Amino acid sequence: MGLSQQVCPVITKFNGKPISLPPPNRHCHVIWHIADNLGGKKPITGEQGFVDDKGNFLNREDALEMAINNNQILNPDDIRGGMLYSEDLW
Repeated sequence: MGLSQQVCPVITKFNGKPISLPPPNRHCHVIWHIADNLGGKKPITGEQGFVDDKGNFLNREDALEMAINNNQILNPDDIRGGMLYSEDLW
């Protein structure tokens, strides 16, 4: 199991459900989408993370571990703070 090519950045806890956009969108694009299209009030807050190939939400720390284990990191030397960022994948 790993982060698939279909992994999407996700903001959780917006009206109780995850919101995502397809790659190569970044978390900031999801935040803008929530604010511009879903009536979210700024600042948009919520847990940020990723979904795996099974559709499970992973926080940034767990997603990093999975991405490392599946050789999905573009440049391992760029990892910061023990967390995965979309820039690490695409």
